[in-house]
Amino acid sequence: MRKENAAPKPEAKAGPDATEFRSYGSAQPSVLLGTSVSYFYVDILASEVDPECCCKNYKTFKYIILCQLMIGLSRIDNSWLRLAPSRDSLDHNGSSGNLSPGASVKHLPPILVIDDNQHDRDLLSLVIKGAFGDVAIDMADDAASMTRALTDRPYGLVMIEFALPWISGEQLMDLLREKLPEAAVVVVTGGNDPEVAPLALRFGADGFITKDPQGLSTVEEVIRTALYWSRRRRTKEDTASRRIVDGLPVGVFVADGRGVILDTNPSLATMLGYQRPADLAHRPIQHFLVDPAAVQGFEAAIAAGSPVVELEVELHRRDGTTLWARLRMRPAPAAKGMPARLNGLVEDISDYRRALGELEHRSHDLDQSAKDLEELAYVVSHDLQQPLGVLARALDQIGAENGGASPVSLSQARRGAAALERMLGSVLRLTRLERQDLELGQVDLERVVERVLDLLEAEIEASAAAISVEALPTIVADEGQMEQLFQNLISNAIKYSGDTEPKIRISATESPQEWRLTVSDSGIGIDPAATDRVFKMFQRLHTQEEIPGSGIGLAVCRRIATRHGGRIWVESRPNDGSAFHITIPREESHQP
Repeated sequence: MRKENAAPKPEAKAGPDATEFRSYGSAQPSVLLGTSVSYFYVDILASEVDPECCCKNYKTFKYIILCQLMIGLSRIDNSWLRLAPSRDSLDHNGSSGNLSPGASVKHLPPILVIDDNQHDRDLLSLVIKGAFGDVAIDMADDAASMTRALTDRPYGLVMIEFALPWISGEQLMDLLREKLPEAAVVVVTGGNDPEVAPLALRFGADGFITKDPQGLSTVEEVIRTALYWSRRRRTKEDTASRRIVDGLPVGVFVADGRGVILDTNPSLATMLGYQRPADLAHRPIQHFLVDPAAVQGFEAAIAAGSPVVELEVELHRRDGTTLWARLRMRPAPAAKGMPARLNGLVEDISDYRRALGELEHRSHDLDQSAKDLEELAYVVSHDLQQPLGVLARALDQIGAENGGASPVSLSQARRGAAALERMLGSVLRLTRLERQDLELGQVDLERVVERVLDLLEAEIEASAAAISVEALPTIVADEGQMEQLFQNLISNAIKYSGDTEPKIRISATESPQEWRLTVSDSGIGIDPAATDRVFKMFQRLHTQEEIPGSGIGLAVCRRIATRHGGRIWVESRPNDGSAFHITIPREESHQP
């Protein structure tokens, strides 16, 4: 049978050549001679005893002797003995401390053997200890013992039977890579399937051994090679990961369970004003936090074992300045008996905080400007009411003194004063609306509409308007503002009815989220291109001579709808009437 040593790796060309995978030990010819004699003696003894009685035990002993003989033979090269490892088996410092295929192994990491056959487990344990001396070996013979073993100890080497009754070989390899990602894995199988070896190696095994004398004679060599490639793979992965981490523009750190920094990348050192990552080592993260409350929050999060910690904190820099940073941390999974670790990211958000501060400052200025404009509009509209009233009354008196036959200019002045008075009154109502808080409560809209119709009784009678009111709901709203809303819409429907008698319909529909209120009419309609314009301040589609008005009524309606968390829009066509729709959320609204 062809001997399988270890998983073929792409890196093998750069590593030691095939001759250096030979085991160097201190085997002596006399030892080998004694082992050989013992083997033949046991063979003779086994042939003389009762086969039905103890043949199995003798054959087992004979099998072990044979394995030891094969191991001994594998330790001898053409010159019988080499006492030192080759040059290429040494590390860069000239010592053999780093494991290589050609170096002698004095101390193996803890080993886990997973096999459901006790005879095979015991035999493999004897062979390993025969090759390496006293080694810590744990056994797992079923799913329960395997699960316990994988959670109890950080093994450096796992030797597995590929065909187990409770788990497939592929599933077992996936489990080992998840639980023990740094461990070397060697498959030991007694099957004769030639596909097992390449299959195991394809699934990630570091070596392969068959359960026969020839295969077991390679145990020492395969274990050494598997550990070597496992360490090389891990070192290459660590080097690649380190290169990526060191190149990140954000700070990265590893700390112990108390928050003491163990390692960082250059970005964090630069961020905090230090020249080297090593300058941050052994400093607690709390040392850099400016706010004592942030220190308490940080320590509380660690103590609580929060899966993810995210804080915006102000940090001290080495030169005495500070910076704002977003700190994210999560606990790193630690093997049993190993200290806890924290992995963290630190992102400099100083520019973001400055921009946020400027935005808040500008927002405050805008709010103040809006309040100042509201105050100005209120003062102007309120204070001009009285002189305009005096002017209008004076014009009326002049007209009366002239017997009602006032000149054209006097008539125009009276109309202008009246229009200005109406406009200022509308502005005053709008500013009062903006200045008042919403007084939310249960509002019966049917009662609201009844009051509005009473207020507009004169206009309704003068226009002979026909108004139908369907069932309306009780909603959560400001009652006074709902009254203003319906008054403006019904008044507009009467005003823009044209030459026909107005027909006005007031209705409501509901959905799970909102109420839709509708005021429709049979009036002159609106050009679809102007349906948004009519809701803007002082925007009118007709002159004062055609239809008098202030141009503020629908702007007030839009503001009322917006303050209640809803919206208003109109559907209309010229000479085909208009339908104004208002939505009000079913739940309680909040004042913006």
